[in-house]
Amino acid sequence: MSLHPSLQTYADAWSHSVEAISALVQPLADADWNRATPCPGWSVRDLISHVI
Repeated sequence: MSLHPSLQTYADAWSHSVEAISALVQPLADADWNRATPCPGWSVRDLISHVI
């Protein structure tokens, strides 16, 4: 499937962002995903899932 040319830039930026965030969190241990964050009620897993 190809995108309209005007959307390709945004799709590429989104892909790059997902790859960068994935690389950032890749070293996390399983227990780290359940850690609390400064956002009340949100774990690391919640925040990463929301962003991606």
